[in-house]
Amino acid sequence: MPLALCDKADYTQAASRPALPLNLISATSPPLMAGLLVHSGSKALLLLAIACSCVALAITLTLGTRRPTAAVAIA
Repeated sequence: MPLALCDKADYTQAASRPALPLNLISATSPPLMAGLLVHSGSKALLLLAIACSCVALAITLTLGTRRPTAAVAIA
């Protein structure tokens, strides 16, 4: 997680908050993907992978617009 997305004081908490869900997703996705491949075929697996990639891209673009702006000091 880039430091630009949160305050320096809150960085540790913000970086550790998504850790558990990401670990659970990483552990469950291989058996789920293998089951989808066996039951539905490669076309369904490819469509799911493309959909997940599009969602990840949309989330990344959304996070880019939610960056906190630094106060500009006028001297």
